[in-house]
Amino acid sequence: MAVWTNTYAEAYPVLEKDAPLGKQRSWLPTYRQELYTYFGVVIYMGITIELAVEDYWGPITKGAAYKVTDYILKNRFKQLERYIWCSSIPKDGFHSTFNRIDKLSKHLWVRYQ
Repeated sequence: MAVWTNTYAEAYPVLEKDAPLGKQRSWLPTYRQELYTYFGVVIYMGITIELAVEDYWGPITKGAAYKVTDYILKNRFKQLERYIWCSSIPKDGFHSTFNRIDKLSKHLWVRYQ
């Protein structure tokens, strides 16, 4: 997944006009351990409910047990969220918004039937 994500991020960078605050962040290649952290934070977000994604990087609330900032910065999390890719980039182009997870979902469906 790290290779696919890096390939996708390099092939399809966010245009400067679409970047947050008009500033395009340069892509630093991701790696396996960082993706483990990313998915760990996603799971944590499913367990500990906050009002907005940004709230996970704020002060600890009464329902939270951990400070997400200790594991991954908010901007990097959002950048990974934008570029995460679960399969190789299709050679014939993109046909739906589900291209990112299509192969992974088919694999999981067959595996856990």
